[in-house]
Amino acid sequence: MAQAFTHFVVSVMARDQASVLSAYVNGSPGARSWEHATTIWAVLVLVLPLVAAPAGPVTVNEMGDELADALGARAAPTRTAAVVLHDLAQAARSAPRLVLMDRGRVVAGGPPGQVVTARMVEEVFGLACDVVPDPRTRTPLVIPHERAPSRPR
Repeated sequence: MAQAFTHFVVSVMARDQASVLSAYVNGSPGARSWEHATTIWAVLVLVLPLVAAPAGPVTVNEMGDELADALGARAAPTRTAAVVLHDLAQAARSAPRLVLMDRGRVVAGGPPGQVVTARMVEEVFGLACDVVPDPRTRTPLVIPHERAPSRPR
């Protein structure tokens, strides 16, 4: 019983101290004058441009998805991921769009069915092959004709 009373007294004291602290920090609105308001406005006019200038514009990528959606910007369509894969079958299974590069230049780009073709594989990798739909995933599957000699780089 004494312990319950002690806990009650501590919680009431903490509440009372919190309200006293809040009144001290916030002050009373009746105790403020136009002189205080003028000082606050002057500081805001001087400091706000100095803080905002180096910040620069905020893009959708810098916001959280929820905030971007609330402001009317759709975050999901603007997100892009780049993954470098050298296994063409895995790349075709993993990504809705592919970019095929050769020696630093883009050779083809688009859906896997348009990028992974026998002509493109032979042109970029020097490998004669057939490209057929994978029986399980229906994505392009490269089947080499024979082992190709190494292509000079």
